[in-house]
Amino acid sequence: MTRRAGVSACLDPSRGRRAIVPVVRAGVESGVMADRRPSARSIDTTREAEQVQLELLRGASPAARLGVAVSLTQTVIGAARRALARTSPQASQRHLDVRFVALHYGRELAERLEQELARRDADSRAGG
Repeated sequence: MTRRAGVSACLDPSRGRRAIVPVVRAGVESGVMADRRPSARSIDTTREAEQVQLELLRGASPAARLGVAVSLTQTVIGAARRALARTSPQASQRHLDVRFVALHYGRELAERLEQELARRDADSRAGG
């Protein structure tokens, strides 16, 4: 079975208009594709608790919602970095940083980062 992710335009009942939503396409050997929209529901949260969370989020100011988004982003990045450190306990911080960039932003950017860090090392050794 192959999996492909993409986006699809569909009617968003919560907004009463068309919206772009992520779609996971699960393919089978015959090439038949089936669309499955990811569930917005958390698997570890009751419907009632999730409804309260959504109401609080909708009622929050844009600054508060941004704060939540930044906090969640920092939490996820921190978890990803700790996971990398656990899988390579002997690796230097620099190696872990480059590996993080490669995994999350692509090998090309990681290679550019490595080149930039090497250039900075050379400059600092040269006294500049």
